[in-house]
Amino acid sequence: MKVLQPQPAHPLLRRLDALTRRLDRWSISLSPRAASLSEGVRAAAACALVILLMEVTGQAELSWAAVAALWTCLADPGGPSRARARLLMGYAATSTVFALAGAGAGMLGWAAVIPVVFACTFLGSMGRLYGQAVTQAGLLAAVACVVAADQPFADGWALLRFGLSFVGGALWALVLSLTLWRIHPFRPARRAVGEAFRALAELTADLAALPPMPDAAAGSAWARHARQHRRAVRLAIEAARTALDGALRDRGLVETTGRLLLALEAAERIFARLIVLEDQLEEGASRGAAPASATPVRAMRQLAALLHREARLLTAAEPPGARMEAALAQFEALLGTETSRPGAVPGAASAATPDAATAGSAPGAPPGAPPGTAPGTTPGMIPGTTSGTPPGTPLETPPGTALGLDTLRAVAAELRAMLGAAPLPPSRQPVAVLGWRGALAALRNNLGWGSLVFRHALRSAVLVVVAVLVTRWLHLPQAYWATMAVVLVHQPEIATTWPRAVERAVGSVLGGLLAVLLGWLLPGPTALTLAVFPLAMVTMALRPVSYALFVFFLTPLFVLLVDLSHPGGAQASLAGLRALDNVLGSALALGGALLLWPDRAPHRLRFALADALSANGAYAAAVFGAPGAERDAARRAAGLASTNAETVRERAAREPRRSAAQLEAAASLLTLQRRLAGVSTTAWLQPEAPAPAGFGAWVAAATVAIARALREAQPPATLPPAPGEGALPPSARRTAELLRLMHQAGGRFLA
Repeated sequence: MKVLQPQPAHPLLRRLDALTRRLDRWSISLSPRAASLSEGVRAAAACALVILLMEVTGQAELSWAAVAALWTCLADPGGPSRARARLLMGYAATSTVFALAGAGAGMLGWAAVIPVVFACTFLGSMGRLYGQAVTQAGLLAAVACVVAADQPFADGWALLRFGLSFVGGALWALVLSLTLWRIHPFRPARRAVGEAFRALAELTADLAALPPMPDAAAGSAWARHARQHRRAVRLAIEAARTALDGALRDRGLVETTGRLLLALEAAERIFARLIVLEDQLEEGASRGAAPASATPVRAMRQLAALLHREARLLTAAEPPGARMEAALAQFEALLGTETSRPGAVPGAASAATPDAATAGSAPGAPPGAPPGTAPGTTPGMIPGTTSGTPPGTPLETPPGTALGLDTLRAVAAELRAMLGAAPLPPSRQPVAVLGWRGALAALRNNLGWGSLVFRHALRSAVLVVVAVLVTRWLHLPQAYWATMAVVLVHQPEIATTWPRAVERAVGSVLGGLLAVLLGWLLPGPTALTLAVFPLAMVTMALRPVSYALFVFFLTPLFVLLVDLSHPGGAQASLAGLRALDNVLGSALALGGALLLWPDRAPHRLRFALADALSANGAYAAAVFGAPGAERDAARRAAGLASTNAETVRERAAREPRRSAAQLEAAASLLTLQRRLAGVSTTAWLQPEAPAPAGFGAWVAAATVAIARALREAQPPATLPPAPGEGALPPSARRTAELLRLMHQAGGRFLA
């Protein structure tokens, strides 16, 4: 039988993916697949046509229309038209008001500029309360204010012409984006759901390649796998959920959104099955026996290829077709060629029959235990810990879970159900919009020192004022580039501010060199005008790929715009000024993040760990407790909380004044929590003998006690014995041991 094999990615894509993972550890984003040529061409047309009109008419103030058009394209989040229209109209109005306020203050002098830029920056930064799209629009509106405040308008007539040009450019880009040149509204949702399947494919491929031997390197590899891939899948699924929710609210349940909704639900279920498979294989790997069969590894590689193919189909809006059906049939046939053998997993010795699985077990051993298992024997735990079954012990798995093949069959069934599902009936959902009353209420509730967004907005406003004073003291021309850099570089946390500062500074310096090269190669206004289109196109197309690449191409674009609107300047001096101003602004933003009431990730780490522990404990308690508990929601909450805690830990590791011992203990806690989620999912989806009455309540009480100790920074109290300690079924026994290890790791973290 010819088996579908994963199509190898292009070597360049493989290198970019590896580079992406390395940069992500430092909060530097690189997403090669996110490039959007269509958005780049549209933004380039919006900007270049205005520049061409400026050159034909000789009206230099039209350069502001080109800048406003470019910023409006930057504020466009894409997706459903109604939501985009509301956001872009709000941005056009707000940015025009902010720009006129800044320009008017600039005419009155620096004493008027300071309160105006302070207020506009503060209000623009408070946009973080309303999501990523409003955050971007608010920051760009603040940029409009600080840039306009540095312009030398002679009188009220010049100010009026500036305002008309600015609002005209914003409205031109708005009309172009929403009516004349619309990009498919379902594309963001399709791409997001496709990315969820691509993340599942990468998880599966990595799972097939993990080492089976129980040494330190293997333990580290399994921990890395859980930390990297399970987090990536959870983030991808949540991003797809957000994008699809926007499409559903805008367009309702139509054929496209219905298919994407079915696919997203299937991705969530497949993720749960793969967590079970990971748990089974890691338990087998911790015993280090020789693999009993190569079929599971072949099946996982073939499953990775299937998931990659489905990701491509979803992204391209193509139906599954005969090739996908044939590939799935091959996968099912491969799984049907291997007979399930209880007690055998990749990396574990095989058992003979279901009867043999219990023959020879000591009295009191749990059902399904291998021969010679004593009562209370603890299964192997995380490599490197002192607890666990000695290497070489066969894995305790219920009949039907041998080799992980039944779990892979369940994944195949999910894919088959997704491909064969009937279309959902069309429906129209009411569009829920946050009205102005709700927006004002959210703003009022966050106007206090306890709000992270408030502290960040206040710090941004203070830093912009400092930048205005420093640049005026230094008499820097084009000083608005420095204040603009402060607004765009400064982030709520140190760990995210300094990578952004580095990207901005390096991109500006290298982009300045590109501007000098273009000025040397393209003499004359006509050639420079023609260069605006490709520069704007590449700038906008690469915006979602990398901030550094975006700044690299944005720098020569702005240098050309300044040179075209004010002829006679030298590109070399303009490029040098922009690089200097951006380096200065980035340094001020980073210094402010370090010195002005900084929000440090290490301080928040124990609270994030406590939240993750509580969520994972609630999930485990739901599995081992009442049968009617809402387990799907609890599993999702546990995944989100663990992902957030891992993000906080990584940011804490990049900050000064960090504790290596605390970071190590936090890593252990997070690894144990991932294992707890895996054991809980296995116990849920592959039921075994029920745990004793009260075990679920004991799990909940134990995790609550450890989480409370973390929040209060007090050593955790000793855990009481679990109900039925000597005769727990395998999953419950592993859960009890995990909680004891968490108790120890929590004590180390607080020591």
